[in-house]
Amino acid sequence: MWDTGTNAQIAGIPFSAPVAGIAFSPDGSVLAVATTDNVVHLWSLATNAELASLSSSVNTTMRVKTVAFSPNGTQLAVMGSDWAVRLWDMATRTLKFTLAATPDQYPRQMVYSPDSALLVTGGDTSTFKAFLAVWDAASGVQVTNKTDFDENVVGMGFNPDGNAVECRRLAQLGCLGPRSKPPLRPSPMPYPHLLECLFRPHPQPPCMMR
Repeated sequence: MWDTGTNAQIAGIPFSAPVAGIAFSPDGSVLAVATTDNVVHLWSLATNAELASLSSSVNTTMRVKTVAFSPNGTQLAVMGSDWAVRLWDMATRTLKFTLAATPDQYPRQMVYSPDSALLVTGGDTSTFKAFLAVWDAASGVQVTNKTDFDENVVGMGFNPDGNAVECRRLAQLGCLGPRSKPPLRPSPMPYPHLLECLFRPHPQPPCMMR
């Protein structure tokens, strides 16, 4: 861990297996570290010690790929190589839901809505199309699933008014209003390839891409 003001290393956290994904809790007090031995470690940054490990739902063939905290800090989403996303309750540190992927869909990205009510997963299909799946985080129920895209999802994000945005490799953006569920609107962009998209915190912000 590094101090960005001084560029000095301020802590080192040892693990017995390589790290696959990391995420800070919204208040910055906990670091979730997913390792390739199928464990998610919850690390206290105040004490530089492990608080707990989440592994009870992990099978021997699955590998944790990435993790994400909900903005309100009550959930931790864990994506595995079995294409399922597991939602953990941070108060009890118990598994709440397992969001099983639709057959022939392979999620690679996930993001919570700003109010923590929704989780969006995105990726590609067996026919090389892109998809977005919107889940109700409180119930684990899938709200909608869109598959009518020609390119893989390479990045996703929510702007402050709650519209999900996914960017694809053929330089298009698709916007989804999860509350009203309108169709996604692909928008051609003047770039040959997109790798990432980002909103600035403003009611109607522009999108930054690279």
